[in-house]
Parts: sequence; structure tokens; C-alpha cells
Amino acid sequence: MLFLGQLTSLVTLSMFYTGTDSSDSQSLDGTSVWDLGETALIVTTLFGLFSFLFLFRVSFSGKAPKRRRRIARIWLLSFILATQLT
Repeated sequence: MLFLGQLTSLVTLSMFYTGTDSSDSQSLDGTSVWDLGETALIVTTLFGLFSFLFLFRVSFSGKAPKRRRRIARIWLLSFILATQLT
């Protein structure tokens, strides 16, 4: 479950990065425009949702080892941070 969450988060970040097109790279606003179609946006959102749910499930699972829960929490926080910075 942890591996699937990590894999889907990487796919989501790469899809999100290729889908956005920043209009002016030197502006401080950082406005980004979704360059691909609405279907690609829906698929990216679904991959992100599945990634979040997989990682969230592992991070709060009582059956998962402590190390795996910690990795899932760190990965989840970094995924959210990377999404916000892109």
C-alpha cells in the first residue's frame, strides 16, 4: 500500500508539472494555467486523490510497522508541499 501511494504521488506530480504552464516565469504572482484538457485534469486529480488515500491509510494503520507509518507521513507531507509549490 505504501509503494502504491508513493508511485501514484510521483505520477501525479509529474502529470501536474507537465499540465501547468506558467504565463510569465519572472513574475512574482506565480500564476499558472492548466494547459492540457479537462480530461487530463480529472485524471491528475484522481491520481492525487488515490495517492493521498493510500498514504493516509498507511500512516494511521495500526497494523503497519512504525517505520512504515513514519515514511508514509513524511511522504504525504512532502507530496502536499510539492503540490503547493508547483
